[in-house]
Amino acid sequence: MDSPPFDATDTIGALVIGVIVSIMLYGISTTQTYLYFVRFPEDSNFLRLLVIFVWLCETVHAGIIGHVLYFYSVTNYGNPKSLLEKVPGTLPVSIVITGVITALVQGFFAYRIWAFSTNRIFKLISVVICLTDVAYLGASFAATILSFSVKNIQQFLRQYGWLLFGPWIVTLINDVAITGSLVVLLLRNRTKGLALTTALVDKLIKWAVETGLITSLFGVVTIIYYQKHTATFIWVGLQIIKARLFANSLLASLNSRTTLRAIASEPDPTLGTIPTGTMLSTLPSGSRNMSTVAFRGDPEFGHERTSTHDDDDVVVPQYKGI
Repeated sequence: MDSPPFDATDTIGALVIGVIVSIMLYGISTTQTYLYFVRFPEDSNFLRLLVIFVWLCETVHAGIIGHVLYFYSVTNYGNPKSLLEKVPGTLPVSIVITGVITALVQGFFAYRIWAFSTNRIFKLISVVICLTDVAYLGASFAATILSFSVKNIQQFLRQYGWLLFGPWIVTLINDVAITGSLVVLLLRNRTKGLALTTALVDKLIKWAVETGLITSLFGVVTIIYYQKHTATFIWVGLQIIKARLFANSLLASLNSRTTLRAIASEPDPTLGTIPTGTMLSTLPSGSRNMSTVAFRGDPEFGHERTSTHDDDDVVVPQYKGI
C-alpha cells in the first residue's frame, strides 16, 4: 500500500510563513534604523552603537533563516525525510542570535527602569531582569553548541528542550515585569503634573502596554505550540518572528521621541499658550520632567530628581537637544 502523501503545511509551510513575516519585519526595523540616525544625530555613541549592533544582528539573523528555508524547501525539495535528519548549522546559530537581541533589548529597558526610579523595589526588578537575561543568553549559547552533537531536532528536543522552554518562560516574565514597571512608574506621576504632562504620560502608557503586549502574546503562543505541537515547525516560525519584535520595540521607543516632542510643543491649557517649538527646558519642573521620561534614550545623560513633589521617587533623565 502506498504511503499517504507528505503534508508540509505545519512544517515547511509554517517555516515559510515565519520567514516571510520575519523578513517583512526586518524591512521595518531597517527603515526605523535609518530614521533613527537621521532624526537623532545628537544621541551618544553608546546608544548609536547599540542600535547599529542590534541591526547587524537582525541582518545576520535574516540571512541565516533564509538559508534554513532554502535548505528545507530547495536543497531538500521532495525529501521529507530531511526533517528527521541533522538540521542545517544555521538553524541553531539563529538561537544564539535571537538570544543576543532579546538580552540587549530587555537589558536596555531594564536600565531605563533603574534610571527612572530611586525606589529599591524597581531597582531590584531591573537587576533581576538583567541577571536573568545573562542566564538566557548563556542558555542560548549552550543550546546552539549542544545542537551540533545530536542527529536531529527530535533528539535535541528530548534531551535539551528545557534549554529552549525554560528561557522562554523567563523572557515572558521579564516582558511582563518591564511593561508593568514602566506603567506603574508613569501612573505614579500622571496626576502630579500639568495637562501637558498628562498627555505625554498617557501616550507613554499606551505605547508601553502595546509593545509589551505584542511580545508577551507571541511568547505565550510560542510556548503553547511548543508544548502541544512539538513535532511541527509552527513554534519555530513563531520564534523567528518574535526575534524581530524585540528589535522593533527598541527602535520604535527611540523614534517615538519625535511624536513626543510634537506633543510637548502643543499649548498647555494650564500654562496658557506655549509657542510651537518651545524648548522643554523652559517649561515648569513638573511638565518638563515627566515629558523627558518619555524618551527612553541615552543612558549617558545626567539625571535630576523631580523637586515639585517630595514623595516622587522617579529619577528623570535630562536629554540634550530637546
